[in-house]
Amino acid sequence: MEKYVYRFRSIDRLLGEEAKGDCPAKPGELEKLHIYFSPPSQLNDPLEGYREIYWSGDKIVWLNLFRHYLLTLAIRSWQVDGEVYGEDVPPDLLVHVSPETLEGEHRVAFDAMDKLLCSDGMIEGFVIALAKRRRKCFKPELLSYLQWLHWYILSIVFEVNHQHDLSSMSYPEPPFDLGEWQRISTDIIKDIGKRLTESQKTEAHASIAVSAAAYRINSSLIGDPKYVEYNELITTFSPRYCESIERLMYPDWYVACFMEDASNSSIWGTYGENHTGICLKYRVSGAADNINLELYRPVGLGNKGISQAFQGMTLQKVHYNREHVEINFFTSLGNINPEKSEFWYQGADGEFSSAGQWFLSDGHQFRDRHWKRFDLALTTKLAQWRAEQEYRIILKSHIDLSAPKERLLKYRFKNLDGLIFGIKTPLKDKLRAIDIIKAHCRNAERKNFNFYQAYYDPETKTIGHGLLDVSMYWKGLGQTA
Repeated sequence: MEKYVYRFRSIDRLLGEEAKGDCPAKPGELEKLHIYFSPPSQLNDPLEGYREIYWSGDKIVWLNLFRHYLLTLAIRSWQVDGEVYGEDVPPDLLVHVSPETLEGEHRVAFDAMDKLLCSDGMIEGFVIALAKRRRKCFKPELLSYLQWLHWYILSIVFEVNHQHDLSSMSYPEPPFDLGEWQRISTDIIKDIGKRLTESQKTEAHASIAVSAAAYRINSSLIGDPKYVEYNELITTFSPRYCESIERLMYPDWYVACFMEDASNSSIWGTYGENHTGICLKYRVSGAADNINLELYRPVGLGNKGISQAFQGMTLQKVHYNREHVEINFFTSLGNINPEKSEFWYQGADGEFSSAGQWFLSDGHQFRDRHWKRFDLALTTKLAQWRAEQEYRIILKSHIDLSAPKERLLKYRFKNLDGLIFGIKTPLKDKLRAIDIIKAHCRNAERKNFNFYQAYYDPETKTIGHGLLDVSMYWKGLGQTA
C-alpha cells in the first residue's frame, strides 16, 4: 500500500515571484523542486527541540564550567572593545573554544584571569556546593548563579585587560561592595541543594524564570544606547551564555514539516495561508514506521565547497504524549572537538572527571544514546499541537548550513504525486502551478500528474479533496499563465 505525506506552502514560497518591470521573475520551490529546511527560530512553537537540560557532575566539571564562562566572557570583551572604534561585533558568542585557541598576549591575559578565578574561595564554595551529591541543577537555577557571579567575574576580566592594555572599557560601579557580596554569596551557597518539596521546586523554577526575564528587561535599559554590545556584555551576557553553550551538545538543526493528511481546516488556515495556498502530496517509501523521502542533501565538505548526493531521509513521526527529554549537559558534550575535551573533563592535577567517561569511551553505546535523545527532543511537542499529526525530516550536520540556500534540498519529481489547491487559492495561481508542473512533466517524460481541489465536507466536517480532470485543457495551459 502506497504511503503519502502532505506539505502546506504559501503561494509566494511555492511559486516565487512573477517578473515586474525591470525585476526578473524569481523562481519558487515548485519550479526548483526544493524543500526548505527551517531553523528553530522560524518555527511557530517556542518549545521546538526543547530539552530539560540540567547540570550534574563533580568538582572538576563544575570548575571548568566557570572557567569556560570566564574564557567566553574574556573573548567577548576583546570583541566588544572594537565597537568603540566602529568595528562590527560578531553576532554569536564563541563557545567552541579552549585556552589553546588563544595566542600571544591574549593567552597570557587569560592565564592570569584563570589563576584569579580558580584561587578564589567564594568560587570554590559554589563549585563544592553544586557538585555535592551530583544533584541536578536546571537552567533557571544555573542562570541565577551566573547572573549573581557575573559582575565579579567581569571585574576580573576588566582588571587583567587593563593590566595587559587589551581593552579601553571600564567597569561601572558594582551593585555591592565586596564584603556585602561575599556575605550574600555565603547565604546563597548554604541554600544550594536544600531539599524542596515538588510544589516548592515548581514555585522556585517559576520564580527564577520570571526574575531572570525581569532582570533582562531592566538591565537593557541601563547604559549608553550607542554601545549595544557593551551594554549586553555588562547586563545580559549570562542568559546569552546559557543559550549559546547548548551548541556544545548538538550541532545546529533544521526541519521540514509534513502532515499525515490534509483534512484539518485549522492547518489549512495556518500553514495553507488561510486556504489560499497549495498543499503538496508526496509519495514516500519504506515501512509504516520507517518511511523516507529521497533528497539531494549535503554529505561532505571539500575544496569545492559542500558536496551533495541523493539519499533517503527519514520522516520521523512527532509525538504529543511524552515528556520532554532530560539531558545532563556535562555528559552530553557531543559537539566539541576531541582535543577540547581535556579542557572540560580534566582537573588541574591531571585527574579526569567521571562525567567524561562517555566521551572518552571507544564504544558506541554512549554516543548512540546521545543522538537518540537528540532525535527524541526534536520529535516531541506539547499535546496542544496534536491536531497537526506531523511528520518531520531533520537536517543536522557539522557542516555550516546557516545560509538558507544550503538548506534548499532538491527532491525527485517522481515522488511528487500531486498538488491540492486550497478552497480560496486564486485561479491565476492555480494556472501558474499547473504550467510549472507541465514543464516538469515534459522534461521527465511523465504522462500523468494529479491535481486536486480542496472542499468542505459537511458530512465529516473536515476538508476533503477531489481529483481535478484538467487533462482536456493540457495543451493550452502553457499560454494561459
